Amino acid sequence: MTWLFQRAMSVDLNQEIDPNQINQLLSAVFQQMQQLGEPVLKPFLQDVVQFSALTQTLIKTGLTHPGLVAKVIRQVGLGTFIMIFRTKVEVLQQQEESFFGQGGDVRWHGVPAGA
Repeated sequence: MTWLFQRAMSVDLNQEIDPNQINQLLSAVFQQMQQLGEPVLKPFLQDVVQFSALTQTLIKTGLTHPGLVAKVIRQVGLGTFIMIFRTKVEVLQQQEESFFGQGGDVRWHGVPAGA
């Protein structure tokens, strides 16, 4: 999520956005995380981004604030948004798989549980 915040909160020199857009984005995203509960909000506040929490937050924010999401996509560019999102999703999936294993097996430093 932090990558989206960083890109969405940076404005190019020749770019104009609604002066309240960044505050609206932060408010909307944190509102959705709060509604999704502590399992989503707490890791984010501890700077531990989790794929499942990220996905839930992005989907819920997109469904409840489609106009705001459209503004952000327009600001960062659709190609950039897709490229960054795809890259980050792949990285987060790999991180969760290396910790939890495929199929939910808990691993400790890449070693399957019980090994």
